[in-house]
Amino acid sequence: MDVRACQYGDERIVQHLLSSGAIVNLFNNAKETPLFKACEKGYENIVKLLLRKTADVSLCDTQGISPLSIASEKGHASIVRLLLENGSNVNSCDIKGETPLAIACYNKHYDTVNVLIAKGADVNSCNTKKISPLFTACVKGDCNIVHLLLESGAKVNLCDTNGVTPLHIACEYEHYDTVKVLMEKGGDVNICDKKGISPINYAREKGLSHIMQLLVNNTV
Repeated sequence: MDVRACQYGDERIVQHLLSSGAIVNLFNNAKETPLFKACEKGYENIVKLLLRKTADVSLCDTQGISPLSIASEKGHASIVRLLLENGSNVNSCDIKGETPLAIACYNKHYDTVNVLIAKGADVNSCNTKKISPLFTACVKGDCNIVHLLLESGAKVNLCDTNGVTPLHIACEYEHYDTVKVLMEKGGDVNICDKKGISPINYAREKGLSHIMQLLVNNTV
């Protein structure tokens, strides 16, 4: 099947092509399948048509991005649920080691994050730089996602390859409310990165007196 039929969302044409024997898993030069494009664009009915014709949910593009990952990136929570119910691997990674959960966190799609966690996503799975979904959520400063991850078992003090914790990064990006949530869930203000810099020093260097005071008040 020509990928463009799914890219433009014409359900009647897709149905006609499938009924005429079109190859459901035929891909373009970027190795994007019809299912991939339908997931990217959010065409749920077309996704259902393709799945009924045994579209392969595991086929990835040239960057190792799966239909589940692209649906997670775009925040199509209902399609994410549909893919998972049809055999998608909730913890599949692209070539950078990014999971659908990490991608959804980066793009601040709470409902999608919720679906992925409910379907067994590993909240502590890290990419090639040991960056966790929680770390990513702290970069973006989404308190609701941060709280959901922590309530679902995310390790609050998990470090990346540079020894940077979620608390460090929340301070660096000036997310006061996120810092507060991390502190309430056991974020350690005394952990230093590989350069010996603590979260308090991060806040001090940026002149964030309100965050620095919050951290100081919780220093052991």
